[in-house]
Amino acid sequence: MSLMNPRKARWRLWLALAVVLAAGYALVLKFVAAPPLAPELPEDARWAAAPPSTVALEVTPLVMGRRKIPRCVAAGKASCFASAEVVHVSYLVKHPQGTFLIDAGLSSHARDDLAKFALKERLALDWTPEGDLKEDLVAQGSPKIDFVVLTHDHWDHTSGLVDLPHPHVLMGPGEVEFGRAYPKSKPPAVMPEHLQGAVVEPFAWDGPAYENFPKSHDVFRDGSVVLVPLPGHTPGSLGVFLNNVHGRRLLFVGDAAWSRSGYELPSHKPRPVSDLVDHDRAALSQTLWRLHELHLHAPELIIVPAHDADGLADVRALKGAH
Repeated sequence: MSLMNPRKARWRLWLALAVVLAAGYALVLKFVAAPPLAPELPEDARWAAAPPSTVALEVTPLVMGRRKIPRCVAAGKASCFASAEVVHVSYLVKHPQGTFLIDAGLSSHARDDLAKFALKERLALDWTPEGDLKEDLVAQGSPKIDFVVLTHDHWDHTSGLVDLPHPHVLMGPGEVEFGRAYPKSKPPAVMPEHLQGAVVEPFAWDGPAYENFPKSHDVFRDGSVVLVPLPGHTPGSLGVFLNNVHGRRLLFVGDAAWSRSGYELPSHKPRPVSDLVDHDRAALSQTLWRLHELHLHAPELIIVPAHDADGLADVRALKGAH
């Protein structure tokens, strides 16, 4: 009996290894990656065209930190073999009637916030610092901040409030109640102490349907800054339309999606991640479908997830082009 050719044996070994790896990757996709989203409901397919705005706005990103993660962590159908850059950023917006922030980002005490988490959570949430809200505002000439629009109540969006003197804060209907009822037994994704010195200004969804969103709120009553509901990640999550930034429209969507893949594919975050961070997965499905359909309907609209480095680059390029 002749022995197997060593080269042939090695080839079979590599083939077997490839099969095992492929099978393992298939299992990851099946049990970790997000399943397809539910189809959109017919009654949600109505559109209300957004009226144009002649009020010019200026937007400046205030970057506080970043880190690399596998791309599949940001969206369940993305590749785990590619990396994505997560950013912590607040957006400084100047309107003729006032200056405000979209999210407050990380404060000068953000490391103290991180220390409240367990070790494994601290390792997952850690970032490479590039500044903080206090430092970044000084670099912008210490502008007076008239109010802060919070896309939602999670700690990495509210931390910077402690660096502002008695800030006025706009939060989506139901979001204050969500924060107050947040279980102390869960990881401290909500930190009520960030709002202790703040003046929370409630508002109602008192505006009409806007694009493919069923209701809206016009902040300055001039069509320039329009809020829309994006429920799912938290009950009162909201999006912020800025309708004339160097002639372009932008939509800031908070953590409804962590990357463009969330609304382009569309896709949830992977199931284990989504189970930890998303309040209502079914509601978030509808929100992601709205964003997906809006992206197809108005591809010129710049949609900016809060932690997406590509979205940050789009805003920077827009400002730098003028």
